[in-house]
Amino acid sequence: MKLKMLAICTALIAPAVAHAEWKRAESKNFIVFSEGSEEELRKATENMEKFAFVQAVVQGKKDVPPSPVKLKVYMVPSVPAVVATMPFPAYGVGGYYNPVLRGPFLVTPRRGLRGTRMSSAYKVGAVDDSFSADGVFYHELTHHFMFQYSPAAYPSWYSEGFAEFWGGFQIDTSDKGDVVRFGLPQTSRLSQINSSGSWLPAEKLLTARSYADAGDAIGLLYAEGWLLTHYSFINSERNKQLQTYLAAINRGESYADAAKEGFGTTLNALDSELKDYARSTKLGTQQISFKPIPTGDITIRATTPAENELLDEDQRLSGGIAKSDIDAFVRRVREGAAKFPNDPYALGVLTETEDLAGNAAEADAALKRWIAVAPRDAMALMFKGKLATERLKAAKSTSEAAWDAARQDILAAIKLAPNVPRVYKVYYDSWVDAGRYPPPPGALNGLAYALKLVPNDDDLRYLVAKDYETRDMIPEAIAVIRPLAYTIKPDSELSPREKRNRDKAKKEYALVGEDVDRETPRDMYDRLLKKQAEAKQAKPGAK
Repeated sequence: MKLKMLAICTALIAPAVAHAEWKRAESKNFIVFSEGSEEELRKATENMEKFAFVQAVVQGKKDVPPSPVKLKVYMVPSVPAVVATMPFPAYGVGGYYNPVLRGPFLVTPRRGLRGTRMSSAYKVGAVDDSFSADGVFYHELTHHFMFQYSPAAYPSWYSEGFAEFWGGFQIDTSDKGDVVRFGLPQTSRLSQINSSGSWLPAEKLLTARSYADAGDAIGLLYAEGWLLTHYSFINSERNKQLQTYLAAINRGESYADAAKEGFGTTLNALDSELKDYARSTKLGTQQISFKPIPTGDITIRATTPAENELLDEDQRLSGGIAKSDIDAFVRRVREGAAKFPNDPYALGVLTETEDLAGNAAEADAALKRWIAVAPRDAMALMFKGKLATERLKAAKSTSEAAWDAARQDILAAIKLAPNVPRVYKVYYDSWVDAGRYPPPPGALNGLAYALKLVPNDDDLRYLVAKDYETRDMIPEAIAVIRPLAYTIKPDSELSPREKRNRDKAKKEYALVGEDVDRETPRDMYDRLLKKQAEAKQAKPGAK
């Protein structure tokens, strides 16, 4: 699936959709939308910036350099409202993070499962055991900092365990400064471990590449992932072993070999240590006191009427539209945009929706109105070039002048918005669609820069690796695809049933515009390794 979400698991949830008036906050690193009060929105945005600062300090940095692509955060009223933003019906999701080409975003509830609100701090020393809104929020925010600033191959148990560790985060603010606590006991996860009577042996946990490898024990994958991460934070020897294990995975070792290299013959002892630690009444919590943590300027405004009408649909465009929902989605966008026939925001959402649905005439009509009211809008110019190249492709045009003319609008968009990742992909696609493959180096450079801006977008990573391969830059292609490949089982290890389930899921959960028949990152990685080995053997003097 194109959809790549990192979610926090909760209980069985039924979706529901309803919203009031959105407000928008913008800070150094974030754009935040909320239907709550302005005071609540400001406090949440301040805490995001403080969290970013603490993440930098813990990593030994003075500050996290702001990314040119700000993280969008959607603070919706409740957990059911979170589920309603997803392209497919989902159960057990309390919040999620999605690092996509359109821009990374996360969706988090303002209230937890039992009504706990987002706040500046919990009661000291305790984390609500019913999946509080704060816990979900910091969990998903951790995913962003982990994958945006330290992209690598992370086993699912570790990415979720690390996020759960930081989900136990508090900020107490006073005139004297900020007191930060993290690693607070997640009593909901402890309850899963101590009350269920089930246990994922350390060997199975450490060799789980993904959620699928945990089978029906995904809850334990989260809980024990949190426990091992927490334990490693206060046990220096286990932390060294964990870092050795993660380094081995990122060198290409199998997960089983990485576990042996990192933890050796101590896995049974590790099981016992973790079980004892789960029963401990003194789980280590970290505390740091700061002078007032700087948050920078935060601006807050009400959304425009058009934004308020179509913000749900705008967010859904980022997350992906299910093929089964596209007709209904187009109708909703048309109805909403019709109320604002001359609003650039509404016309932008409408143009993108019609283009995604393959409605060329309708997309072109919406674009013409968009260009008329906002002739220097970078996204409008991007779509002008995109729609023009799509028409040329459909006509099988071989006119270089026509293709170059269409690209001028895309290049103008790049000049106006040099840090918008998808503009570079549209430019790259304009060459591929014209039959020029590989495209000129400048197009590849733009695509590589887009990957730097959103390093966890799977499609973009695949395209960059594929381009490198076409240019016979095999080591570079391997390096780019490796982080994705290491979290996927090779086909040779899949049972016939697993292959059937995978292929079925591809079709059932397909998104509009998704290439479900493309090789997996693991297929590409294994093929590239073979290609590299064959090239070495073919060199004169090779043994």
